[in-house]
Amino acid sequence: APVNQKIKGYLIETETPVHFDETGVRVDGKLKWLHSASTEQATYYQIHARRGSEAIDTIGILPKRTGWSIHDYWKPYLKYEQAKHGGCNTHVVRDLIFIIEQKQQPWAAEMLDLLLHIKQTVAMAKDLEQPALPDQQIADFAGSYDQIVAAGLLVNPTPIRVAGKRGRVKQSFAKNMLDRLRDHKG
Repeated sequence: APVNQKIKGYLIETETPVHFDETGVRVDGKLKWLHSASTEQATYYQIHARRGSEAIDTIGILPKRTGWSIHDYWKPYLKYEQAKHGGCNTHVVRDLIFIIEQKQQPWAAEMLDLLLHIKQTVAMAKDLEQPALPDQQIADFAGSYDQIVAAGLLVNPTPIRVAGKRGRVKQSFAKNMLDRLRDHKG
C-alpha cells in the first residue's frame, strides 16, 4: 500500500505527461475495467467495476492532475478541466489505419502521412538542437492539417435526424475521428 500511494502521488504531481487508458478484463467471470495511469517511471493499475467517471474519481489521479494528461479523448477524461489534455498518438494512428483499410477514405491516408512527416521534421529539428520549428513551417503544417480535416468532413457530413426517430443520431467512426481531429488539434 505505501508504494501504491507514492506512485499515485507521483502521477498526480509530476510535470511529465501521464498516459491514461482502460480495458475490459474478466474477474471471477464478470466484466471489470483495468484502469492505468503511467509515465516511463511509474505505472498505477486499478480494477474497478465501472469504466467511466465513477472509476476515475475513485482512483483519484486524473481529478487532481493539472499537468498534461494523454489519452484517447474519451469523454469521461475530458470532464477534468483542470488537467491539460492531449491525444494519444498511438490511438490516432490506429484509428487512421482502420479508416484507410476498412473505409478506403483518402483523407485518412493524407492525415497519417502529414502526422508522420511532422513527427520526422520535429525529430530532425531536435537532432539539430533547434529550439522550435520556424513559425512559417508550423503555419504550413496547420494549414495542411485543416485542409485534410475539411476534405474529410465533406465526405463524412453530420448525419441528419430522421423525423420520428428518437435518441442520439449515430455518426460514423470516420466522422467521430474527424470531429476529434478538428476539436482537439495541437
